Amino acid sequence: KILINMTSLTLCYTGTLPGLLVGLWVARDVGVVGSVYWLVRQETVRKRNNEEQDTNKNSNKFAVMDPQNTPLKVQASFMSKVNTTLQIGLIALGIAGEVPSISIPPELMTSLIWITAGTTIGSSLGYFG
Repeated sequence: KILINMTSLTLCYTGTLPGLLVGLWVARDVGVVGSVYWLVRQETVRKRNNEEQDTNKNSNKFAVMDPQNTPLKVQASFMSKVNTTLQIGLIALGIAGEVPSISIPPELMTSLIWITAGTTIGSSLGYFG
């Protein structure tokens, strides 16, 4: 996802991809990562508090986030996988369109932009909704 976001930011800078679409992609990924971080932190604190109650200790030494001891598992939804595939395809077309000898129809780019925006919103709702 880092590669997708960095490449899309570059294509946005060159004017190949619209800023609103790239912003939507980046915001979704930041939201997913931030949510996972928050959930893992909450579970880590909850486990620490339960352990303190069991052992009657008051230890302030604990990890803010301990993914090894937190049974939180996030799996990509089907919609998210479709969205990532469409993002890669759109980025590939955007890069190919920069080659002078390759002509990408504007209608194809516009259609993929709208479809990818829709799948990004749909997959976001699947995670946050």
